[in-house]
Amino acid sequence: SAAAALGGLPDVAASPLFAQLLNNPELMRAMMMADPQVRAMAEANPEVARMLNDPAALREALQAAIDPRHRAHMLANHDRALSNIEALPGGSQALYSMYNSLVAEPLANVEHDASLAATTDDAAYEAAAAVPNSTPLPNPWAQPQQQQQQQQQQQQ
Repeated sequence: SAAAALGGLPDVAASPLFAQLLNNPELMRAMMMADPQVRAMAEANPEVARMLNDPAALREALQAAIDPRHRAHMLANHDRALSNIEALPGGSQALYSMYNSLVAEPLANVEHDASLAATTDDAAYEAAAAVPNSTPLPNPWAQPQQQQQQQQQQQQ
């Protein structure tokens, strides 16, 4: 059972949310696609989009995230597969190319887009702060009629 696989975390495996995530990969996919960075990577890379649409891959990823033995087994299989590819002629170059196209470039693009958005927001804030606001604020305790009179006096 999932609770036995977790060892020290039986409450997590017994939770309804965990059971719902394991049995409903569409819910897990929707939760992941709510993150703008994951969505951007899926739009930029068809391989990532295919993985997010594969219920078996999502279920296995969730199990690996919570079960250390499953994660260790997956990592050992992954390391063995990479070693086998690297042993082929041109395998190292193929792995390097695949890493750059699937991991490094999309992450750099997402980081660059996020830094541009932050820079734009900072520039707009600094531009607005550069011009001092000299208009007095209305009295929050004044009666509504007094506020209207004050505004009319300021406009004249």
